[in-house]
Amino acid sequence: AEPRVPHPPKFSIEDRFGEWRRKLKKELTQ
Repeated sequence: AEPRVPHPPKFSIEDRFGEWRRKLKKELTQ
């Protein structure tokens, strides 16, 4: 059994994507 390694890059990408989506939504609702 190999130790599972976390993937921070994926987290970062998802965080950035969420931020971008929020920004886009804000622009659309203006």
